Amino acid sequence: MPLSQAVKDQLKAQGYTDEQIAAMETAGSTDNKKDTTKPSTITYPSVSSKTQADAKISDIFQDLLDRAPTSAELKAWRPRLIAAQKEQAAKQTYKRKGTTAEQMTVGGLDADQWLTTALSKDPVLGPEIKRLALLDPKVRQKQAAKREYDAAVKEAAGDPAKLAALQQNTAYGIDISGLIERVQSAADQAGAEIDEATLLEIANEAWETNQDQDPVLLTSFINKKIKVGPVAGQYKGEAATNYEKLLEVGIDNGINIATDPRFRGQIDGWLNQINTGTPIDNFKLQIRNAAAEGQPAFVKDLMRSGQDLRDVYGNYISRMAKFFNVDEQTIDLNDPLLKKVFTDKGGMPFNQFEAMLTKDSRLAGGEKGAKLNNRQYVIDRAVELGVELADSDVDDILNVALSLELGANAPEIDKLIRSKFNYTPGKAFGGKAGETIISLRSTAAANGISLDKQFGGQIDSWVERVMQGESLDTFKNIIRQTAKIGMPENVGKLLDEGVDLDTVYSPYKNLMASVLEINPEGIRLDDPVLRSAITSQGETSLYDWQRQLRKDPRWQYTNNAREEVSSITLDVLRDFGFQG
Repeated sequence: MPLSQAVKDQLKAQGYTDEQIAAMETAGSTDNKKDTTKPSTITYPSVSSKTQADAKISDIFQDLLDRAPTSAELKAWRPRLIAAQKEQAAKQTYKRKGTTAEQMTVGGLDADQWLTTALSKDPVLGPEIKRLALLDPKVRQKQAAKREYDAAVKEAAGDPAKLAALQQNTAYGIDISGLIERVQSAADQAGAEIDEATLLEIANEAWETNQDQDPVLLTSFINKKIKVGPVAGQYKGEAATNYEKLLEVGIDNGINIATDPRFRGQIDGWLNQINTGTPIDNFKLQIRNAAAEGQPAFVKDLMRSGQDLRDVYGNYISRMAKFFNVDEQTIDLNDPLLKKVFTDKGGMPFNQFEAMLTKDSRLAGGEKGAKLNNRQYVIDRAVELGVELADSDVDDILNVALSLELGANAPEIDKLIRSKFNYTPGKAFGGKAGETIISLRSTAAANGISLDKQFGGQIDSWVERVMQGESLDTFKNIIRQTAKIGMPENVGKLLDEGVDLDTVYSPYKNLMASVLEINPEGIRLDDPVLRSAITSQGETSLYDWQRQLRKDPRWQYTNNAREEVSSITLDVLRDFGFQG
């Protein structure tokens, strides 16, 4: 059947040759002659023009690589695409049935699929395509924004107004401007001096390494990059606050960390570590350890418990201040008299120390020492019991003892001293009272209870009764009885037997620290998440507890969570054939 000229023109526009068009006319002929021809098959390659091939290649590059192909890449891939189209041409079969001609088209190249497969197998482009396929969509979007920004910068040709506008009108420019503000704010807070070039450098690195995708990671990254140090000889911001705290600990231990050769070159490093999350107590401990060098074993043990030298020497310093009529803060912790106070086994009796003070040239005569001898037993005994006595208290006790004709070491004297005990929250006590309070506070903490809040009104009575000889366990058990309220029966029985809640919760605390990747020492017994592991209904199994913890918002920021997401992503990619 002859084809009209319009149809022929259309077929030519689609790339068919005159010979192919003639074959179509022959195959479609429907004259009245008897059909004796066999079915014919004609190959029609659908070949793209240069423009069509370039457009197709550009589309696939954009989809797979988030960019347009270079001129060299177009030049390389255009002939390969056209060759594949010719090789995998469509086949059209013509079959005549009576006066009807049937046409069937088979095959033909799927250009999109062929380019996708060929580019993915390319030794240069394939790895990049695989890397981009694994990237977070937000990261790919960021990279695309950066390419758009770079292109806009190139187009701006150095025009200051256009370049400034890019900071406000492009996604990348807005991101970098925001990061610069974050870095500057962190530097100001930490007390770090930072110039514009360093600001931009840190912001760019944070953006390029995708630290800005996680607020927690971003804060940690910035703090590690900024450097704290004195400006014009002074620290600023949090660096100044932390420096003052370290300086005070040094003073309370007889050390000037600013001039002491053991610390002089380390302060900036300490402050930077504190800014990146290292507890300041780590460095306070280093100062105490240095101060403990050369001290008797008794003093070292006290300092290991967190006491400073000024606390250890406290009662002796008070006596020196009264004898010499000076402020306690003016007494040097390295005073030769204080160096004689302690041995490995303990401290010098106060009467012996005061006798030593009377011989010191600073006392100008020593008459005060003699006047205090009659009071010394009461003072020494009060220190042993941990009862702080004012001079008027000592006078009261001595007057009562005199009226009752009591000897200095009569048992009733202890009772008079104990009656002067007055517990004050937050105040450090020595002697028997101090030991009792420390033990009670430790038991309360091990059961998630604030000793001061829940038993503040009873502590005076408890301490006095312990000093009289009553067992400390009596009052520890009272604390545990309070802690077991709301606990299941089996946990309550453990508390009755002297086990603390801290021990009961220990497996849950350790698992919580492991799953959420936090320090177990930082998990308090009053933590609502930890307490949810055991309720009045019973204890949660460790397996269910682990599953419950993975629902905590903090879990998604752990390394375990990220590894699990990465593993799932990899499995999905393997299922779709993108991974070997």
